[in-house]
Amino acid sequence: MILVTGGARSGKSRFAERLADGLSARVLYVATAKDIDSEMTERIAHHRRNRPSTWTTYEGYKQFETAAFVDLAKQFEVVLVDCLTILCTNLIMEQFEEPIDDNTLLENAKAEAIEKKVLIEVNGLMNALEDAGVTAIFVTNEVGMGLVPEYPLGRLFRDVAGRVNQRVADRATEVHFCVSGLPIKIK
Repeated sequence: MILVTGGARSGKSRFAERLADGLSARVLYVATAKDIDSEMTERIAHHRRNRPSTWTTYEGYKQFETAAFVDLAKQFEVVLVDCLTILCTNLIMEQFEEPIDDNTLLENAKAEAIEKKVLIEVNGLMNALEDAGVTAIFVTNEVGMGLVPEYPLGRLFRDVAGRVNQRVADRATEVHFCVSGLPIKIK
């Protein structure tokens, strides 16, 4: 299990893709982004253009512990998940059916329940990839090195993403931090 982290536009995805490509030609790319607006449409298209055409793409961000996903992953030697922070965003946002009220968002019980759901999904993903016996590469953003977000939703996201990153880094055998396109191995 390998974790690649860093700030926005730090070269994480490019490094993770080179790493995966160097390990095997049999790569499953797990794309966690949802096509929700024109900017995300372009980001998704950019990532598709830059991936080798021989890779298989699986689009999704939850329910990875299903037999169907594990069976799919077993067909590959490497599974590259890009990215955990988008996965967290999708899981957090689906907890809200109506516009978010900042005054009630961070009631302790609600914040804890949201974080628990996200951590269950991430643990399920790690377990599924371990069960499949593949090399798993996770890409994530390091979101805790900047300003404290002004709004409760931003703080919730930062906290949940930070704990997800810690959980994955703890289980990973390698961790790389990317800065200005340069990867630094930290574990």
